[in-house]
Amino acid sequence: TCALGPRVVPVRRACTRTVTPRRLPPACVGPDYANGGAVRLQDFSVHGFRSLANVERIPIGAPTVLTGENGGGKSATIDALAFLLDGSVLADADRTYLDSEPESAVVDGRDPTRPRSPETWVEGTFVLTEAEQESLGLPEVVKIRRYYHEASGTRLEVMRDVPADPLLRDLASLNVTELRKLARDNGLETAGVKAELVGRLEAFARESPQTKEWVKASTEIGRALPRLIMFGGRTPSADDEVRKVLSSRYQEHLMDPALQGKIADLEEDLRRRVTADATDLCRHVEERCPDLLSVRIEPDVSFKSGLSKTEIMVSKLAGEPVALAASGTGRNRRVTLAVWEWTNLRLAEDGEDRDARHTIVAYDEPDTYLDYKHQRRVMDLIRSQCQLPNVSVIVATHSLNLIDGVDISKIVHLKLDGERTIVERFIDGTHDDASEHLASIASALGVRNSVLLYERLFVGVEGPTEQQAFPLLFRLCQGMHLQSAGIALWACNNNEGALHFARFLNDHGRKVAFVVDNDSRTRARSIFSDTKLRQYGINPERQARFIGQSNELEELFTDTQWAEAANRYWPRNDGVKWSAEQIAAWRDPKIKFSDALLENFKAESDTGPASKVDLMFKLAAGLTDAEQVPEALRELFAELAEIANS
Repeated sequence: TCALGPRVVPVRRACTRTVTPRRLPPACVGPDYANGGAVRLQDFSVHGFRSLANVERIPIGAPTVLTGENGGGKSATIDALAFLLDGSVLADADRTYLDSEPESAVVDGRDPTRPRSPETWVEGTFVLTEAEQESLGLPEVVKIRRYYHEASGTRLEVMRDVPADPLLRDLASLNVTELRKLARDNGLETAGVKAELVGRLEAFARESPQTKEWVKASTEIGRALPRLIMFGGRTPSADDEVRKVLSSRYQEHLMDPALQGKIADLEEDLRRRVTADATDLCRHVEERCPDLLSVRIEPDVSFKSGLSKTEIMVSKLAGEPVALAASGTGRNRRVTLAVWEWTNLRLAEDGEDRDARHTIVAYDEPDTYLDYKHQRRVMDLIRSQCQLPNVSVIVATHSLNLIDGVDISKIVHLKLDGERTIVERFIDGTHDDASEHLASIASALGVRNSVLLYERLFVGVEGPTEQQAFPLLFRLCQGMHLQSAGIALWACNNNEGALHFARFLNDHGRKVAFVVDNDSRTRARSIFSDTKLRQYGINPERQARFIGQSNELEELFTDTQWAEAANRYWPRNDGVKWSAEQIAAWRDPKIKFSDALLENFKAESDTGPASKVDLMFKLAAGLTDAEQVPEALRELFAELAEIANS
């Protein structure tokens, strides 16, 4: 609420949870913090909040993508961010259980047999501009947290230098007698009124030994925190989203110094502004949802009650106006997307002021219920918001499109260890050479972010021949695709970067195996020698599989199979059929069998194979029964499937 004269203004927060309204700045607030300042949140840590018992340094980026299993802590992470920035009410169910035993007697979210943590806090690392450092008396990088204790409630705290002597802190709360005694004890002048004594002691305290401690944050620090706008959730409601964005605009208008006049004038001006915002929003929704004939938003705005109603009425191309809430989930979500896009336009306008308040836009599963075209619009929206100055974005999602649409360093993978959430980051975002190199390797290998996160076994093969043929052969033998078995295949191409990547996967607890030709163990400069594999943390006996009777994959297939494939795909120019005897004659230990196949087929047929890749792919594509696949490969594929699912 905001006390301005005799009237009180309730304000809704842009938050999906019940919140305690924060006092808005009174009329005497100067321009420095009338718009909140541009204090920027760099990362935050959570302690004792639901499953987030001890989660450290979740980055706030452009964007940050939270992903992981259901119940893994994605929504809890966003709600914890709201607790830090907005001071939302901490319910008893939000406090982490002290132990991790399975819940046994849960009633209404409570289990009386299991105590909860007595304290919860969410701590952020904030970066300040020079102007804010001077205004707030804080360093460039500072820790600020929202702290709750069951005995004392919630308060905003800042980590800062304070006198090591506790008696020299909070001097303004002392009376004159106490101040004079403290001055006398420290050899200072005791004459003067309270203000003089406080000033003298504060100067002395600044020069005394210091220590860093959490202390109560000033009102000005609270006002300078970034603004949080929260969207989404599993149950889509465009009405809720409109109320959030217009409430946010309402608060911004309310804080405009130009409106710090008479209350009656302010009420009328706010009604006009929010109504204009609603009209502009309607136009945008109509443009982006051409199947709707009209959109009408009727905000009930008053200075006394705030933004209490925003029911949306829509008309189809044929039919009467109906409440959007009753018009279907898909349309509801599409209108919601249009609302988010409108918010983006307003953020872009705000971004023209480089000193504007830092805004964090949080999305919780934003593309649920949307088709692929509209999912792409969500991706474009998030991408455009990330380009705005003073705007950061955090997205909780299961969407592979969103996960694969950002750099791997932007992804925070949340997963449960028992009942507690732990954080996994493949690239920590520090931009050191090793992280950037690994990100480049993953990109070059064509390994998507979603594959890194969710596949169960990573199999490195020698080159494109195996990369194209193995999926066909595996499906024939196992009756499923490699992806269905949880296996990701990548071609190493004798590139040592593949071993860097394999070690990276090993270090992150992923299962890794190599399937390569037998001669790779002894071939000059091969990256698959036992020595080289061990150098990168790969156990040759346990994690490498070598195929080929003596050298390579092509040797495993019979002469008859090669002759049948050649007659089907590469018939001889003279019309004579290829025979198994001809193929057998090319199995010369002095030359590679694959080289002989390629050379002879190309020499005798105008439609001969273009490459070794084409050679092996065509043979694999022509097989129709698992029994046609060499036994060594059938056993290999069965083993890989077992490893992936063990």
